[in-house]
Amino acid sequence: MLKEVTQFFKSFQFAKGLLITLAAVTAIAISYFAGKIEMGASLAFGVLLTSVPDIPGNTKHKLYGVLAAIIFAVINIILINLTYQNYILISITLLVLVFFYAYISVYGFRASLVSLSGLLAIAISMAHLRTGHDIILHAGVTALGGLWYLLLSTAYSLINPTQFSMQLLSEVMRLTADYLNTRAELILVDDSERKELLKKLFQLQTELNEKHESLRSVLLNARIKSGSTNYIKKQLMVFIELIDMLELAIANPMNYKTIDKNFKKDNKNIIKSFAAISQNIAIELEILSVKISKKNGSIRGADLDTLLATAHNDIENYKASVDVEQNRDKILLLRNLYDYIEQQAEKIKNIKRVLTITLKQTEKEQKSPNKKLLTPQDYSINTLKENLSFKSPIFKHSLRLTITVLAGFLIGSLFSIQNAYWIILTIIVIMRPNYGLTKERSKQRIAGTLIGGLIAVAIIVLTQNIYVYIAIILVSMTMGFSFIQQNYKASATFITLNIVFVYALLQPNAFEVIQYRIIDTLIGAGLAIVANYTLWPAWEFYYHNDLLIKSIESNINYLKEVKSLYNNKEGKSTSYVISRKEAFLAIGNLMATFQRMAQEPKSKQKNFMVLYEAVVIQHTFLSSTAAIGTYIQNHHTSSASNDFNDYIDEIIKILNESIQLLKGNHIATSDSLKHREAINQIKSHYAELIKKRQEEISLGNLVITEETRSRLKEAHLVIDLLQYLFSLSEKLKKLVGTN
Repeated sequence: MLKEVTQFFKSFQFAKGLLITLAAVTAIAISYFAGKIEMGASLAFGVLLTSVPDIPGNTKHKLYGVLAAIIFAVINIILINLTYQNYILISITLLVLVFFYAYISVYGFRASLVSLSGLLAIAISMAHLRTGHDIILHAGVTALGGLWYLLLSTAYSLINPTQFSMQLLSEVMRLTADYLNTRAELILVDDSERKELLKKLFQLQTELNEKHESLRSVLLNARIKSGSTNYIKKQLMVFIELIDMLELAIANPMNYKTIDKNFKKDNKNIIKSFAAISQNIAIELEILSVKISKKNGSIRGADLDTLLATAHNDIENYKASVDVEQNRDKILLLRNLYDYIEQQAEKIKNIKRVLTITLKQTEKEQKSPNKKLLTPQDYSINTLKENLSFKSPIFKHSLRLTITVLAGFLIGSLFSIQNAYWIILTIIVIMRPNYGLTKERSKQRIAGTLIGGLIAVAIIVLTQNIYVYIAIILVSMTMGFSFIQQNYKASATFITLNIVFVYALLQPNAFEVIQYRIIDTLIGAGLAIVANYTLWPAWEFYYHNDLLIKSIESNINYLKEVKSLYNNKEGKSTSYVISRKEAFLAIGNLMATFQRMAQEPKSKQKNFMVLYEAVVIQHTFLSSTAAIGTYIQNHHTSSASNDFNDYIDEIIKILNESIQLLKGNHIATSDSLKHREAINQIKSHYAELIKKRQEEISLGNLVITEETRSRLKEAHLVIDLLQYLFSLSEKLKKLVGTN
């Protein structure tokens, strides 16, 4: 618990919350001492709106995002104040502005934050209406507050440029540790307990894919911008090792039923020794995730070499206790498992080495950032045009949000609800394109508001001390903004406290404020949930086919790169790394849509089990492809045969047929025997190797050469994985063809 609290106070989110509070408080204080206290709220308003799109990444995009938020705030203030007194004009203004801001989120995550800032500006502009010249003055001072925050944020970024990337790297380490530890648990537990652990594993992989994408963008942009900065370079090298660790894990899927059947009963000590190494690697990563902030110093951990030696001895003892010829597959399974664990242990050693040494200039220049690894964002007008249809979830969300905001405004106006803009604010912050997330955020918002309200009541009953109220305002403001991306319930609790005590300083009846805050939150949350269910709902079954197609296409591209790697023996190319990244992201998106569908009403979970089976097949296919790619990278392999290439081509052909079926196209039936001929030739080669080894044994040569062992292992792995990939592609084709 203490470690988590310490990490939180060191986090970028807390630093940003503190920065927002500092910017707002100093702006208000300057206004107070200048005798212009009425301008303080406008300055603080500008600080709040500008902070929303202020996230690390490309410096130019960050600046454009913040400036766009300032411009939109000025436009909103002017238009809302000019049209508010006329129902027709304000309704038209809301329709245009809300739709526009919601729709620009098609440009990606940063644009979605600019969108949120614009939407918040609409709601907050209604809090204190102006007339005449005051409108322009308020707009100008708000812009000044935004520029003041931008200045402070830029200064902080210069003082502490690596905090965000360091935190992301630490989070990736912790998630990777959890992923490896979960895999270790899966080996040890009974089969009945594995379903929940596998769900957790899928969830962790989805989170890791998202974190990898964010960290890749931050580190490569920082590297391109700053050149050979030693600490950024270290972070980049550690990140590369962490990506390889995930690929290694995915590339070594466990056949738990085979493990249970062969080792769970009579040779459980072998499995326990492997699990112990994996768990200790996870512990090492956990320790490193905390120590990553230390730019130098020794890093000690478990003696992985001793644990590896124990596992190796267990394999040798097992080998000595059984008939090798009868149990060759079992021994190979154990050796493959050992190789995997050994490579993961080596990755940990590499990370520790990078964190504890001073990089030489030659080491720094070994790898340079490649812009191709960044996922580009298309900011052209074509993006807006392409999404201008009911096939686009963002377009439907924009319409839905516009109508819901207008409904919230009309309800607040017709029933003369006090602070009715809170209804609009609630709708804006909780409403999301999909039903499940909107429902979840509604629950968190209501719970946070109720908790915050109850705490506020208790404090107000106990004391009316103005200094206590001011302290609560400062603390709750900082904590509210710190938690906004991580724990929305906690954020809603602190923001409710902040609002109540601000009003408590200005008005005598704070209990009335709490009452209306809760009522407005309930109305806004109710409208958001109803709208998401009834107005052009974006149920996941509408979109999962497209995501499945994207996943299949990504797996095809990755498989082609693995084929090229096996043929050319030239190491990982940029195209290989990109195809791997895209395949990981695509399966992550597919798993995410399955998880979102699980949150939807049962009646809307159409083809739920079909999607689940497709996710499992695609994930397993990716794992098997990665297994071949990882083996090729880490071992000296023989020349790729024409039979290998023919078999891969047949697999790709079947996958392409699955894509055509998903698109609703007819495919011609094919009875090609090419794949059978190819695999028979590969098996024949393996049989020759086995025969040769048996002849050596019969001649008394019991010690196997490293080359023979390597060739046997390679042939066995290639045969197994090729046949597995083929069966998976056929299974997928059958699945999509019958649904």
